Amino acid sequence: MASTNGNESTADFVRNSRIRLNLTQEELAETLGFERRSIMRFERGAFLPTYVRLALECLLMKQQQKKQRAKERAAHKQKERSEQSRQSPS
Repeated sequence: MASTNGNESTADFVRNSRIRLNLTQEELAETLGFERRSIMRFERGAFLPTYVRLALECLLMKQQQKKQRAKERAAHKQKERSEQSRQSPS
């Protein structure tokens, strides 16, 4: 297994988080209050302030919660349709 230093894993974390959030570097920069060149530096592993990592983790959790709520709403609607079809006369 190839070893990676902290900078590589940090760079991967930023890049992969941005991709999972479906954001461009410019959009992520605007969301976090940075310039695009800062995001580029983060993705190269130059440095990553702790609060940026926390902000990315919060954005990822928020996205995950939205997906979960959407899945729950879809399941609830499906259950309602199923119950309605059983109750309606044939």
